[in-house]
Amino acid sequence: IQIKNPNTICTNYNASGATSAISSEKTNAPTLIFAEAPNASASSELLLRGSSAEESSTAPIHLNKGGSIIFRSGTVRIATSESDADGLLIPALAAANTVTLCGGTVIAQICPRDGKSAKTIITGDKIDGITNALFDCITFSMTGGMIATEGNPCNSSSHTLTYKSEPYDTFFAYKTSLMEFITNAFTRSISGGMKRTSTQLYCYGLPPNTTYLKGAFIDNSGNLFKGKSNEDGVLSLAYSPSYEGLRFNLDAKAEALVKVFNATPMPTANGCKAEAQFGISHITIDAESLQTVLHLTLNLHDDPSAVLEKTVYVRIYCTVNNEDRVMIAEQPLTFTRNAAGKPFTATFTDVSKARSASTTTRYTIEAYN
Repeated sequence: IQIKNPNTICTNYNASGATSAISSEKTNAPTLIFAEAPNASASSELLLRGSSAEESSTAPIHLNKGGSIIFRSGTVRIATSESDADGLLIPALAAANTVTLCGGTVIAQICPRDGKSAKTIITGDKIDGITNALFDCITFSMTGGMIATEGNPCNSSSHTLTYKSEPYDTFFAYKTSLMEFITNAFTRSISGGMKRTSTQLYCYGLPPNTTYLKGAFIDNSGNLFKGKSNEDGVLSLAYSPSYEGLRFNLDAKAEALVKVFNATPMPTANGCKAEAQFGISHITIDAESLQTVLHLTLNLHDDPSAVLEKTVYVRIYCTVNNEDRVMIAEQPLTFTRNAAGKPFTATFTDVSKARSASTTTRYTIEAYN
């Protein structure tokens, strides 16, 4: 699913059973990928608004524990409703065999189920018996991107979900305590990315015991913040709900490098930085096939990450004998290295004999998310 402009997939309450915005039988085992469309505007997002029947816990994205969900880029807002007859259970946002968050933003929300009666669904700060994990899966991996929550505050010790004009017009933010439980996965890995609740920001995969000076983080109003990562490279920053949109303070170039390459934001006296070199280092001809081989390099300068493998989405263009440029590949490539601190490398083989036999051939590569 490519996300461009504001879009909504919305389901209605069905008295005969639970409904999801996107669903599949387990036996189908699909791979569902969310990605930002080329040239998408900053306001682009996809809203998935699910609805649950009584005594059921169907997620808005429900693959019946089969298949995979990948959040690659773009903004996906997922609103889930209370499902228990007494309103004491909130379904997960998504259910599948595997859930991967490698980029983009997932916004978690709660919404009233229907207009029949208001349900008291949050009492105190307890998690058990009130909400499922955000992601109900067997394997969960987070290497980048952000999990956040937005909407009307839902922070009182006892809160009733009520709507304004229609239940489908009203969305509540998860309480901080309910955002803590990301997943119940048997296998889970969180090596990067961020989680933003209404009062807490968590950043993963940072260099351990590193101080981020004031100005390393910024909110929508321009307020500046500081913090320090712990021995596990996790930074936790508490703030008031009035400081909306708290995030790393990055310029446009550094922000692009973080999104596309999962570069680690590094602290400076004036915000955070990220630097990288990416491109074609050299070109060779295979001795047997006579096909052209592009040798690609990704060098993340001063990045402390110990990751030895990165998947980068690339477009490769070719110009033959001064003709118009054409795109010959649009695909993910695996970049590897044998030790931290060294550049990542990958190869791409152009299998076209016509291009290899031409007088002049020029290649261009770009990365995208």
